[in-house]
Amino acid sequence: MNHTDRVLPNGWGHQSLQFGHDALAEMPSAAVVIPNAHLLFSGDFLRSGVDLILSDQLHRVIAPNHFRDHARPLLVFPEGAHLDPGVVDALTGHPHLAQAGAPAASGKVVGHVVKMTGSASIVRNGVTIVANVGDAVYQNDVVQTGSDSTLGLVLDDGSTFNLSATARFMVNELTYDANSTSNSSLMTLVQGAASFVTGQVSKTGDMRVATPSATIGIRGTAVILDVSATDGKISVSVIDQRDGLVHAIQVFNTTGVLIRMITDFMEGIDRLDIRQFTNVTWASAADSLNDTVVTLDANDSILLKNTVASNLKAADFTFHV
Repeated sequence: MNHTDRVLPNGWGHQSLQFGHDALAEMPSAAVVIPNAHLLFSGDFLRSGVDLILSDQLHRVIAPNHFRDHARPLLVFPEGAHLDPGVVDALTGHPHLAQAGAPAASGKVVGHVVKMTGSASIVRNGVTIVANVGDAVYQNDVVQTGSDSTLGLVLDDGSTFNLSATARFMVNELTYDANSTSNSSLMTLVQGAASFVTGQVSKTGDMRVATPSATIGIRGTAVILDVSATDGKISVSVIDQRDGLVHAIQVFNTTGVLIRMITDFMEGIDRLDIRQFTNVTWASAADSLNDTVVTLDANDSILLKNTVASNLKAADFTFHV
C-alpha cells in the first residue's frame, strides 16, 4: 500500500480549542495537531524510535520526537477533541517490557469478554491479538471491534459494557475492594458507541468514562455513549430504569470543570429534588426543543432529555423552603 508521508512540524503547537459542544477548555501548553480525525481515533499507531507514526489505508503521518521526553504532547484534532497519552502508550507499547504482548509486571486482570459477534481484537502493550469469548481483559488493554461486530465485557466490579461496531475502548484503571468505600475506575471510549450498566465502583467510589471531548462521572445508572469518529464529539444519554428514581451523570470538560448534568427524568413520573438551590429556572435546550435545560442558581445546569420545557410545572420539582 502506497502512502505519502506527512511529517508534522518538529515542535509543539499552541491554540485554543473547543472540546465537544459545550465543553470549552484551553489547549494544553503542549499539543500536536493531527489533521485527520479518522486517523487520530481509528488509525494504526507505531512507535519508531522516538517518532510516532499514525497510518490508515489512505494516510500516514509522522510526529517526530513524540517519545523523546517523558512529558509528551497531546494529540489533538483541529476542532478540539484529543487523544489521551495513556491510550497512545497502550497502542504503541512500552519498550521497557521484556515480552511484547504480555501484561506489565504490575498488570492485573480486570474483566472478561463474555459475548461477541463478528471479529474483535485486544491491543496489549502495542501488540494486537484476536479476542475470543472468555478472554481475560487486563488493565491498560485496548479492546477494538470490527465492522458489523459487537462485544460484551464484564468487569470485576460487575459493570457491563456492550461495544458496537468499530469501537475502540480502553480499560485504564480499576481498583475495587468489596469492603472499601473509595473504589475507582477509569475507562476511555476513543470512538464508537457503548451502552453500559454500572457496577459496584459507581456506588462505592468514583467511576469515570473519558472520551476525546469530555469525561463522564457516573454513579449507579445505565448509560448510552457514542463518540463520533468524524470529530470526536460525544452523544450521551441516561437510560430510564423505570424505578421511580432520577438517575444522573455528570459531564466534565478536559480541565475537570463540571459543564452539565444529564438525567433520565420522566415527565409525570419523576420529581427533581433541588432543595439545596434557591433560584431554579428552565427553558428549551438551544439545540433541541424536545430537551430542557434546568439552571440552578445560575451556576449549574441539568439536561432533561426528551422533556419539553412547556410541559414542566412546579409540581415536578421539590423546591427550596
